[in-house]
Amino acid sequence: MLVYGTEEEIARAYGEKIIYENQFYKKKYVKNKQRRTIQMTKEEMIKKIEGSKEVLEELLKNLTLPEHGGKRWRPAMDQRYFYTGSLGEIFNTIWDDGLEVDDMYAIGNAFPSYEAAEFELERRKVIAELSDFAEDNDIVWDRYKGRHWYIEYDLITNTVTISFCLAHKYACLYFPSEEAARAAIKAVGEERVKKYYLGVNDDKPRKRG
Repeated sequence: MLVYGTEEEIARAYGEKIIYENQFYKKKYVKNKQRRTIQMTKEEMIKKIEGSKEVLEELLKNLTLPEHGGKRWRPAMDQRYFYTGSLGEIFNTIWDDGLEVDDMYAIGNAFPSYEAAEFELERRKVIAELSDFAEDNDIVWDRYKGRHWYIEYDLITNTVTISFCLAHKYACLYFPSEEAARAAIKAVGEERVKKYYLGVNDDKPRKRG
């Protein structure tokens, strides 16, 4: 199989296009005015590809993500990490970049410490308990009919409050009424709602404007 084009076209669109011809298995350059065809043996093509793979692997190995700034934490090779079990257990093991641990990372089940895994477990519990009072997910919103209530945190008054939406749906739990939202907060506990659902940590000093 041959790829034809001017030298400029080849350089711009393909770089050095690696090809080979089954009948000859030898390097051959054919020039015809401004047109050029590059041929390589099968062995040279494989060597070229393997060399490119080594360069890519070296680049990926030296690539590091920032420790913060919205990126998920990922353990380094041979680093100890923690994860949660199906019954609420917390386990720890060594990261080895296998398929199983990649699956765990994909669903956000890899944590740098026991405390981080414990926090995630409690956060899931709080969401599950609040969901007992929430609207069903399959409810169709109609901006002209009904209010959809949700729990929020007021950074001015430093209190857990309740508000509603008509036409803007955010990524949170909604309740069929204000009374249902208040009942959910009472059942779950305001401090737990504030810490695990709203992510408010009173141990950290707040910046005031």
